[in-house]
Amino acid sequence: MQERREFLSRAVSLLGVSLCSGAVAGLLTSCETETMKSTGAVSTVSVATEPSLQVVGGAIKKTFAGNNGGRPVIIVRTAEESFVVFSSVCTHAGCEISTPRSTDESFMICDLPGCGHGSVFSTTDGSVMAGPASAPLRSFSNSYNPTDKILTVHF
Repeated sequence: MQERREFLSRAVSLLGVSLCSGAVAGLLTSCETETMKSTGAVSTVSVATEPSLQVVGGAIKKTFAGNNGGRPVIIVRTAEESFVVFSSVCTHAGCEISTPRSTDESFMICDLPGCGHGSVFSTTDGSVMAGPASAPLRSFSNSYNPTDKILTVHF
């Protein structure tokens, strides 16, 4: 997101276009989409009812009503009591990335039919491991209650 803003700011400066500050601000914020804005919403997942999340390295895609722009998130169990939650929206083309194919894989690929350009993202931090994507996946904070086996995702 910051890279786009910097690019637009430089492009405007290089072209010598004189815009009022309100127009520039509108141009820069138009790069943001609903999937990038924090809503303050909270959703929960019962880890006990998700077989794939029973083991470290397991992952699921899950949609939470209007959160993440109505698109699924990817939840990965990284340790016995730790999870990461990422937007499934590829930062390069806006299509949906796949979950890891096995608990041994430490990456997710944008390889779905009709879009699959092959960008690879880390399951630990959402960073780009191979392009053409250049920005990491959006991550959402979360907390896990091991007693109740409930994962809370903050959007």
